[in-house]
Amino acid sequence: MNTDISDVLNQVRKSNTEYFSSLKSALAQGIINEDEVQKKISMKRKDIIKKHEEKYSVWQGKGKDNRWRTYLPDGSPKGKPVAKSKLEDLYDLIVDFYTRQQGFTVEQLYQEWIDYKSSSVRASSYIAKIKSDWRTYYKVDQGFINMDIRKMDAVYLEKWLHALIKKYNMTKKQFYNTTIIIRQGVKYAKKKGYIKENPFDEVEINTKLFRGVQKADSKTQVYTIEEQQKMEEEMWRLYAEKPEYTAPLAIIFMFYTGLRIGELVALRESDIEENQIHIQRQETRVFEEVDAEHSRMVGYAIVDHTKTEVGNRYVPLVPIAQAILKEVIAANRINGRKDEDFIFLSADGQRIKHGAIEGRIIDACERLGMKVKTAHKFRKTYISTLYDNGVPLEAIRKIVGHADERTTLHNYCFNRLTDEQTYNKVLSALSADKENEPSEESVIPCYTKVVSFSQKKKHGKLA
Repeated sequence: MNTDISDVLNQVRKSNTEYFSSLKSALAQGIINEDEVQKKISMKRKDIIKKHEEKYSVWQGKGKDNRWRTYLPDGSPKGKPVAKSKLEDLYDLIVDFYTRQQGFTVEQLYQEWIDYKSSSVRASSYIAKIKSDWRTYYKVDQGFINMDIRKMDAVYLEKWLHALIKKYNMTKKQFYNTTIIIRQGVKYAKKKGYIKENPFDEVEINTKLFRGVQKADSKTQVYTIEEQQKMEEEMWRLYAEKPEYTAPLAIIFMFYTGLRIGELVALRESDIEENQIHIQRQETRVFEEVDAEHSRMVGYAIVDHTKTEVGNRYVPLVPIAQAILKEVIAANRINGRKDEDFIFLSADGQRIKHGAIEGRIIDACERLGMKVKTAHKFRKTYISTLYDNGVPLEAIRKIVGHADERTTLHNYCFNRLTDEQTYNKVLSALSADKENEPSEESVIPCYTKVVSFSQKKKHGKLA
């Protein structure tokens, strides 16, 4: 690269990423308004064009080909000729060229990609999680985020990813979630033409580095039969003391429907269809963008979709669940409360929120001397109960809105029995055929059989 070209590139190399990020942050904090942001961006654009025109002419052709023309530096004495029918389009090409030529780092790619990603998803909470991962796993490695993506190859990526796995002792799932940024980022970079090949296509991860995941102890994941009984009794007691507040009944309802808490608080009377209820919406956390690296939670909102496509489903209503719904709806009528047609309402007549349910559960667990098990453990308890009582796994999967049976079985089915009950079950299972059980005198100890077999083999007496 000759000196003149280097001078041009160096003059425009002023960390555009930090510049535009600071503008977004100032806008979010109310320091400047949108008109001022647009003005500053326009000034930055004019600065790049001015520096280009100091080295290269911009002119319009004559005659039939009256396109606007200039040269872009490519290492040759004259440069690469380019042309556009409109002057603004040529300026766009010039600005884009110098932005790329100054080097395109992982951080710059992230800044651009996160805007693109935000436009393609509905859940602001998902974007907030991505930003958190960026700060936790990427931002702390300045060497990596300042790497020019055009110089990044598969070997470099493999080394960085393997180091990441070992540094944070990652599980396979944690690794997959964390690397969405770089995996989708370089894919985006290829689509945009920033890189010719996607280095991730050649990456090979040593899966033996992943931390193994042991299934959690059932005692921490589900309510035992006795714990569920105590919790239900406590909720009925609370409702009897304050019948205008139906949150306790909502908690019991979860034991018999397995709903996610966001689905529970979004239920409407119109969702009830005879002996089933249609799950078609949920409460979700709402975040507003602060900048490319931060989001701020601003509250909760009801959205007309479920967590996944298979989450839109019909859940059977057993008699006790039907009775609870009738009781709650009647209580709402008696107390003159109505928030659209939401079923579970707070004392002030508004739709009950996620936090109110969780708070009630935590208080009750502590009062009853139980280990605290949150609302999601009610869902696991429901699934485990169905599985224990012979409901086919495929039917359970559909009822609870899982896409894969393996998720249902591996992550949601747990033992609801106490240690003593489990032992008695095992004892009963191994002693089931008592009528045909041989007498103690006729039973040859196992070790005697093994010794006898070994001796016969040693002396070659096996038939």
